[in-house]
Amino acid sequence: SKGCNRHDPEISAEPWTGLHIHKQLDQAIEDFYNTILEQFVNTWYSKITQQPFFVDELRHQLRYASASLLKRAVKINYARFICSRLVPCA
Repeated sequence: SKGCNRHDPEISAEPWTGLHIHKQLDQAIEDFYNTILEQFVNTWYSKITQQPFFVDELRHQLRYASASLLKRAVKINYARFICSRLVPCA
């Protein structure tokens, strides 16, 4: 519904569109995902089947979640957050 604030309309089917990160960082993230998938998924999944569809979908979902979090993180006004949330607690 139009009045629903639960879902962010700016999060698209491809949240990585418009995000620009350094190639080395992108490669490091990809290597991290590959390590996770190799150690925690492929160890048991490869015994079931050699089809890569499930692992490919997991990789896609990891990228989706990371891009969505990054898009939200860049919207944060960190100066305001620090002054209004962290400094009063000190």
